[in-house]
Amino acid sequence: MKQLFWGFLFFLLISCRGNDLETGVYTSIQANDSLTFFVGLPVDMELYKDYLFVYDFFGENGLISVVDSFRDSTLFSFLNTGGGPDEVVSLSNLDVFSNQGRNLFGIFDVNTKRYRSYATDSIFTNQANLNPVLDKNVNVSYSINELYKTNRGYVATGFFPDGKFAIMNDSLELIYYGAEYRPQENQNFSKVLHAQANIGKSQLSPDRKCLANVIFHAGVVEFYNLETDTIVKKWEFVKDELDYTVKNGRNIHNKGVEGFISVDVTEQNVFALYAGEVSDPDAIATYGKYVYQFDLDGNLIHIYELDRKVLDIRIEGNNLKAIAHSPEPIVVSYEL
Repeated sequence: MKQLFWGFLFFLLISCRGNDLETGVYTSIQANDSLTFFVGLPVDMELYKDYLFVYDFFGENGLISVVDSFRDSTLFSFLNTGGGPDEVVSLSNLDVFSNQGRNLFGIFDVNTKRYRSYATDSIFTNQANLNPVLDKNVNVSYSINELYKTNRGYVATGFFPDGKFAIMNDSLELIYYGAEYRPQENQNFSKVLHAQANIGKSQLSPDRKCLANVIFHAGVVEFYNLETDTIVKKWEFVKDELDYTVKNGRNIHNKGVEGFISVDVTEQNVFALYAGEVSDPDAIATYGKYVYQFDLDGNLIHIYELDRKVLDIRIEGNNLKAIAHSPEPIVVSYEL
């Protein structure tokens, strides 16, 4: 459950203090805004104009809530849970993007391997009777964790033994598996188990030319170029290397601390949320409070310490929005 959770109004207080994080000095920041409209459990979000698309895991009126961030209110919800033609079983990632001059909202059902995209503006006018622009099942033999639209087709992460990413064409047909997982120390573990240990979260750049990926069980950020026929790694940042074992033949056990758990890409930077703590088996998810900021060449330029542990982050301009669950579900904002 934790891995599917691929997780803002106080006065801004900023203070700087040096700490011996291996990568340098960090800045402690306080939330300066909050949204408290939730009744369920928000686990993922995307920004669109002045709105938030929020994946509410326990949403009573629909799994996706469209939120007016200025009014702190839910405008409407859509996509109910179920097996019907207009329902979903379990979502992975949300995807807001532009393609051929159209603003689109994409979702992927990990249980049915069904991908749907909707004209974003039509969601606001026809939320009671949505018709997808594309509705298609993905014919890939292995479990898929995330699926994103690129300028050349689609890219997916999952439990793929032959490469870290599945590259697909515009018809969602598999072209090839590309890129490598982290080094595998124990060759007795199967390739599929090693793929599971490498699972994490991805985000594409606004122009869809690059992809940033983080690994839940490792302090690793990787950045890839999607502009050529093959996916090419441009750089990586390694704070903690992947180190795991397998229990009961199939359960991944992280031998170190949990790593980066959320990532976002802007026109100039990559932001990654770091946990840095041993996983709590009784917790509903893994949370972090350190946000690492890189430029697009992989240079670490800042580390922020948030005033609370959060699940997911998104950045717009110099504003960071984050999903927090304690003491109650909330979206908080920080000025960077």
